[in-house]
Amino acid sequence: MKEKIIQINKRKKSKDFLIVIIFLVILFTTFIVSFSFAKYITVVNGKIFGNIAKPVIELRGEESFIITSTAPQTLYEFEVRNYDENDNINEVKMQYYIEIISDNNTILFELYNGNEKIELESKKTKLINISKENKEVHKYRLNIIYNSSNLENIKDNIEIKIHSIQKI
Repeated sequence: MKEKIIQINKRKKSKDFLIVIIFLVILFTTFIVSFSFAKYITVVNGKIFGNIAKPVIELRGEESFIITSTAPQTLYEFEVRNYDENDNINEVKMQYYIEIISDNNTILFELYNGNEKIELESKKTKLINISKENKEVHKYRLNIIYNSSNLENIKDNIEIKIHSIQKI
């Protein structure tokens, strides 16, 4: 009987030993697999201080003009610059277009840059580039023609607007 008890204990010990070995193998395998498929994450902290670039675009010209029955046509000269009176140059590349605003449909407009006539579409130009590296002055002449036979009691405001767009 003692021999049977010893054999049963040996079987039980070998079963327990086998279970412990299997458990250790599973634990070791899990440990190895978790490191082999692990992600390494690096966190870098930093600070960035940004400033907004200063766009500079100026329109310079006369304030007013008069069209009369004896002179139904006039020239208005103006310029667009990429720097201000303190010589601060534009810090970004820009494009702009010129818009002429008038409620009077009997007034015709012709825009010139030097001797080159600039086409106006719905009283607006196409986009014009202006640089940021060097000072630039674009000089324009606006030919304003009153196209009507009735020149009495004309009072109209004409606005010239410069719409600028920052280029990337």
